[in-house]
Amino acid sequence: MPICAIYARVSDEMQTKGESVDHQISFMREFARRRSEESGENWLTPDDLVYRDDGITGTSMLKRPNVLQMIEDAKCKRFDIVLFKGISRFARNTVDALLMLQTLKICGVRIISFEENFDSQRDHTELIFTMHSAVAQYESEKTGIRVRIGNFEKARSGKWCGAVPEGYALDPDTKRLIPDPSRSWLIQFIFSEYLKGKGFWTIASELNRQGILTKRGAHYTAKRIREIITNRVYVGDVIYGRREQKLAFAHEQDLLTRKRRTVVTDNEANLAICTNAHTAIVSKENFQRANSLIAERRTKQGRRGREHILSKGILHCACGARMRVKVNHRDVAYYYCSHRTLPGAGKCKQKSIRAEWLEQSVLQHIRTEIMDRLQAGTYRSFLQIKNPVQILEQQLQTIQTQLEREKQKATLLLERWMEEKISEDQFAQMNQIVTGQIQGLHQTYVGTQRKLRSLKDSSDERLQDVLHTFEQLLRNSTPDKAQTRELLRNLVHSIHILERSETTIKLSIFYRFKN
Repeated sequence: MPICAIYARVSDEMQTKGESVDHQISFMREFARRRSEESGENWLTPDDLVYRDDGITGTSMLKRPNVLQMIEDAKCKRFDIVLFKGISRFARNTVDALLMLQTLKICGVRIISFEENFDSQRDHTELIFTMHSAVAQYESEKTGIRVRIGNFEKARSGKWCGAVPEGYALDPDTKRLIPDPSRSWLIQFIFSEYLKGKGFWTIASELNRQGILTKRGAHYTAKRIREIITNRVYVGDVIYGRREQKLAFAHEQDLLTRKRRTVVTDNEANLAICTNAHTAIVSKENFQRANSLIAERRTKQGRRGREHILSKGILHCACGARMRVKVNHRDVAYYYCSHRTLPGAGKCKQKSIRAEWLEQSVLQHIRTEIMDRLQAGTYRSFLQIKNPVQILEQQLQTIQTQLEREKQKATLLLERWMEEKISEDQFAQMNQIVTGQIQGLHQTYVGTQRKLRSLKDSSDERLQDVLHTFEQLLRNSTPDKAQTRELLRNLVHSIHILERSETTIKLSIFYRFKN
C-alpha cells in the first residue's frame, strides 16, 4: 500500500490566472485514486503529507519551508512516493531540480510528475528529467522578463510596483501611492532626528525602546533607517529597476556553490523614473540635506577617528552574532553583541567587553603563537582552514566528473536520435542544452586550472610574508592599527567568544590557511 506525499506550489501570478494550490492538491489526489484502481493497490494521500507553498514566486527552493520539511520526512521514510503536477511547480531551476531528484531518490522515494509523464521508477536516466527542468527554467525566465517589462511601463506612468513602502498606502483604483496618516509621521520623525545629528543606530534604538515596530512587525535596525533616508519615494518619485537578482558564487574559493545576490544600480539610463508621481512625505530640501550628511559622515574614519581591528565581521559573540563597537560617555570603546541591542528585545545576555583590553589580548596571543611557530619552522601546523590550493584541486575533480557525465548524456542523446527514438527537432533542442552545459563546465575548468597554477606559485611565499610582516609589526609598542587590521584579515577568518566569566574570556580563533 503506497503512501503518497503531495507537493503543490503556486506563485502570485498563477493565482491571478485561476490556478490554486488547492486545485493542484485535488488534481493529484484524483490522480492517486485512478492509479489505485489501475494497479489494485490503495495509494494513500494523508493530509499531514501534503506540502504546500502559497504565493511563493522565487525560483530558489531554499526559501520554501515545506520543501525542507518534505526532505526531512523523506529521510524518516514517512512516504514512498511524492506527487506533483509539473516540474515547473516543483523547481524552475535545473540545478535545484536535479538536486531534489537525487536527494529524494537517495531516500528511496519515487518521484512522479503528471504533466511531463515522468516516473523515476520507469525513467531511470536523469536526461529526461534534465530536459524537462531546463524547459521549466526557460519558461520561468521568460515570465520574469515579461513581468519586469510590464513593471517598467507601470513605473514610468507613476504607478507603484511591489511592496508598499513604509509611510504609504496604495490607492486600489489608480495604483499610486498615497500617504498613510498612521505611519507617515514616523518617516518625518526619522528624517527630523537624523538632521538633528543623531545616527542610524541611535534612531533605531529610540524607536525600539518606544515599542514602535516596522510595518511588518519587526524591530528597527540601523540598516533599515538608512534605507528610509536614502529612498527617493518619500519626495514623490517612483524608481523601478534599481535592484536585480543575479547568480553569483557563494565564495570565491568555491566556484560550484552559487547563490542569488541583489545587484543595485544608480545608472538612471537603466531605470524607470517618474518624478512627482505621488504626494511627498518629506521635502526635497530635507531629503538632499539628509543624504548630503550621509555622504559627509561616510568619509570620516569611525567615531572620533578610531580604528577597531576586530570589528566589521571578525569578532563573533557566543550566540553567533557579530560584535560591534560603541563608545560610552567617558570615551571608552566596548565590543557589544549586535543581537543584544539592535533588535530591541534583548535576545543575547552577553555583556560588553572593553575594546582596548580585548584587542591587546588577542594580538598578544596571535603574536606569541606566530613567533613560536616561526622559530620552530612549523608555522603551517596551527592554521585551521583549508588551503585554497586544496579547495581548487577538489573543485577540479568535481568539474571533471560533471564533464564526463554531460558527455555521456550527449552520447546517449545522439544514440536515441540515430535509433529514431526522438525526432530531429527534439534532438536539436536537447543537444543545445547539453552542449551549453559542457561548454560552461569547460570554461569553469580552464578558469579553475589557471587560478590553481597562480596559487601554487604564490601561496606559500605569500603566507610566509604575511606571518613575518605581522610579527614584525607587533614588535612595536604602538603598532599602526590600520596596517594591523589589514594584516589580521589576511591571517584570521573569524574569532568566536566561547565562554566568559568575570575575569576570563575563552576565544576560538579560526585562521585562513592550513597545510
